[in-house]
Amino acid sequence: MPLHPWQARYLQSKDWYKELKAKHKIIDFGEKAWQFSATTSVRTLASYAAPWMVKPSLSVMITNSIRINLAKECHRGEMTHRLWHGQMGQSIVQHCPTLKAVNDPAWTALKLDGNIVNETICIFRDQPFDKKQQVTCIASLCQDHPEKDLNRFDHLFEDIAQAEPQHNIEQIALNWFKQFLEISLVPMMYLYHRYGMAFESHQQNVLVELENAYPKNLWLRDNQGFYYIEEYATEILKEFPELDEKAHAVGPKSFVDERFSYYFFGNTIFGIINAIGATGSISEQRLIHVLQDKLSDLLQQYPESTLLHALLYQPTLPYKGNLLTRLYELDELIAPVEQQSVYVQLPNPLCLKQKDAIYA
Repeated sequence: MPLHPWQARYLQSKDWYKELKAKHKIIDFGEKAWQFSATTSVRTLASYAAPWMVKPSLSVMITNSIRINLAKECHRGEMTHRLWHGQMGQSIVQHCPTLKAVNDPAWTALKLDGNIVNETICIFRDQPFDKKQQVTCIASLCQDHPEKDLNRFDHLFEDIAQAEPQHNIEQIALNWFKQFLEISLVPMMYLYHRYGMAFESHQQNVLVELENAYPKNLWLRDNQGFYYIEEYATEILKEFPELDEKAHAVGPKSFVDERFSYYFFGNTIFGIINAIGATGSISEQRLIHVLQDKLSDLLQQYPESTLLHALLYQPTLPYKGNLLTRLYELDELIAPVEQQSVYVQLPNPLCLKQKDAIYA
């Protein structure tokens, strides 16, 4: 049973651990494994030598929750893996070839008196990457350089400029952003409205695979943050009713609209716009206009979409208040889904002045 080294030391102080070890029901093998390193999620550990990443429980408060795995999250990972590897998943992959899931198909845990000890749960996550792939977490892509007034987009655009001397740096930045929207926003909107699938796709949960420094594929990690919309996910829930009954991964459209609006747009896309704008290659406002145009096109494709209407015509958008959530002492992992965190409204930079603007 793999454990995070910190968690192993922590559990050794528990009376039940000492009792089981004294009875030789637990054998401590010590630190024997491949050489793992922490990913951006801190407790998820990865090694190119291992066929799996591991996501062990960690009894430490990080952001807004004590990071202990729960059985319902593990069931969510199991069901999501089955979905993506079944007939429906094959259809999704054919229609959305640039969108990929890093699945969490298996888990281990200790049971005491028939009850799962959540502090011992370890989730096994796919490790589909090799050293040759240019795969990066969006959070690290957007992060400021610790010493210089730069971020990684400066270097990406320089590399592209050397390969494409016919394009100026503004055109390169514009092309990069447009390509990102094509591989991410377009397929995600298809899954959202066709299958009722939504993702907790903030910067830390989104990986972009690059080819020649341009976006090629989008990888979504953390199956525990995959959600399904009651009003749209009828087909999926008919085949996988456990997503609702055991995984508790289903919510009403109004709730999922709010969460997805923040995670993918407020956090990830706006973060990318900010980071690209910080390079001075192109103005943030120009990228905002590109995003507005793409959303307007998508609204014509999905005219009943409450999500797209809100993004284009609502004067404010919901944002997660991490500090407020912490001050209210809410634990996002154990609180009821509607009360997991505190959201506030901030001005919407995408808001169009008039509805007929999309036809202009």
